[in-house]
Amino acid sequence: MDREIWFRKWLFGYVPVHWKGLALILGAVVAVLGCFLVLVACAQYFQRPAIAFTIPVPFIYILITALRIAQRHAV
Repeated sequence: MDREIWFRKWLFGYVPVHWKGLALILGAVVAVLGCFLVLVACAQYFQRPAIAFTIPVPFIYILITALRIAQRHAV
C-alpha cells in the first residue's frame, strides 16, 4: 500500500501539502494548549504551583509524536 504524502521536507522542518498534514499540526497545537490549561487549572485548584512545572512533559510527547508522523508521511 502506498503512503499518502502529507508533508514536504523543507530546510529543517516539514511543510503541510495535504489537509491531513494541516489537521495534524492544528491537532497538536490544540492538544498542547489543552494540556497547558488543564495543568495550570490543576495547579491553581490544588494550590500546588509545582504542578505547572510539568507542562513540558506532554508538550515534548506531542511534539515527538507529530514529528514521527510527519517523517512517515513526507517526501
